[in-house]
Amino acid sequence: MALAYGGALALDGLAKAAFHSARPHLWASPAPETGYGFPSGHAMGSLGLLAALVVLAWPMRRRWPALLGGGVAVAAIGISRLYLGVHYPSDVLGAWTAALAWVVGLRLVLAAPRPYRPWRGARTDAGTRTTTTIQAGDAP
Repeated sequence: MALAYGGALALDGLAKAAFHSARPHLWASPAPETGYGFPSGHAMGSLGLLAALVVLAWPMRRRWPALLGGGVAVAAIGISRLYLGVHYPSDVLGAWTAALAWVVGLRLVLAAPRPYRPWRGARTDAGTRTTTTIQAGDAP
């Protein structure tokens, strides 16, 4: 969870520094923001956290309530950024896309199967390594 959320926030900072996108000035906002607009940090952080929660909850029965409840919260945060007039729709959609790509990539890297290394012995309970000798005719 920390890697997903922290990585999404770091990605947000890097993207804001790279794009230098101005915020909209369509009406007087009740909560004016300063700084760059693209991508939305609130939208990116909320989806990063939700996606990490869903990845962790996926093997359990409670995955659908987590997905639905988190989806409603993420949508409400994204809509609130538009309502307040501090982001364009593209800022929110871009943030959601980047956060989802970050969490999916993180999941693929962290859950990748470990390569089979026959030259390494298996660990025993005592912490020592055992070695296996392969005889002629044995299947690897």
